[in-house]
Amino acid sequence: MDRLMWIWCVVLLAGGLIVLGCEEDDPADDDDVSDDDTGDDDDTGDDDDAAPAEATVSGAVDRDFGTCPPSSDGLGDLYMYLLENCGDDVADAVASGTVAGADMSFPTTAVDFSITDVPDGTFQLYGYLDDDGTGDGGATAGDFENTVCVEVTVSNQEDVTGVALTFDSKCP
Repeated sequence: MDRLMWIWCVVLLAGGLIVLGCEEDDPADDDDVSDDDTGDDDDTGDDDDAAPAEATVSGAVDRDFGTCPPSSDGLGDLYMYLLENCGDDVADAVASGTVAGADMSFPTTAVDFSITDVPDGTFQLYGYLDDDGTGDGGATAGDFENTVCVEVTVSNQEDVTGVALTFDSKCP
């Protein structure tokens, strides 16, 4: 009986080795979904390797003496926008920022601003002070605004600081 047991063990061992040595890795039978060859890293199916929009554009805005006197009190929310083209609708802004309760009652006063979550690209900076309290959505009669946009370029998701903008007009 010992000899029969020994033969049985050899046959099982040899059979196991043959099975182990002949097993093929068929990619069609592979249940591992993390091993796709689409070229992207996010398993969405698209090959978009663009950096996430995390840059910040910051600076200060003031107004020139041509905007004197303020239509109201020169106090209000400051709205800043990065647009594809100067003159685009603010609703189509690439990124925007707001400074609540900005004081631009004197033309020599500069107000600091920042716009976050900015993607790479070249944009036009536009803004206005909501002096009449109508809110976001674009300048209305009496609001301070700029008629000449300032070009801003964000590269490699590096922050852009020290941007200066001057409001040169009161919206008619």
